[in-house]
Amino acid sequence: LVARQGVDAAGRVVYALTEAGRAELRDWYVRPARRTGPPCDERPVKLALAITASGVDVREVVDVQRRHVSEALQDYVRQRAEVLARGPECPEEVARLLVLEQRICHAEADARWLDHCAARLLRLHLTDSEESAGGGSAAHGAGGADDARPDE
Repeated sequence: LVARQGVDAAGRVVYALTEAGRAELRDWYVRPARRTGPPCDERPVKLALAITASGVDVREVVDVQRRHVSEALQDYVRQRAEVLARGPECPEEVARLLVLEQRICHAEADARWLDHCAARLLRLHLTDSEESAGGGSAAHGAGGADDARPDE
C-alpha cells in the first residue's frame, strides 16, 4: 500500500501511497466508521469502581473529573476561537476546526454525564440517610424506575 520514496532533508524516510494504497484510501473514505467494541473510556470505569470500593470519596473523584473536563473544554474552545479568528482558509485549518469541535462536543457530553453522576450520588446519599434514620437499609442500584432515567 506504500512504497519508499526517498529520504527528506532531516534524514527521515519518506513513503508514498501506491496505486493500491490510493484505492484502499478511497474505499476507506466511503466506508462508515464503526466501533468494533465498547469505547475504552477510563472515566466510567474509575467511577464505577470508586462507588463500590470502601474508603473512596466518590464525590472527590467526580469533582476531580469535572475539573479536568472543564479545563479541557476551555482549552478546546480557546483553540477553536484562535482558528476562527484567523478565518480557516485552507483544508488543514478546516480539518483542525472539525477535530476541535468534535472534542468540544465530547467534553460537553462528559460534563453533562458527570453532572448526572453527581446528582445520582446525591440522591443515593439522601436515600441512604433517610433509610438509615428509619432503620431500613438502602438498596444501591436496585433497578427502580429512577435508574432508567439518565437525564436526571
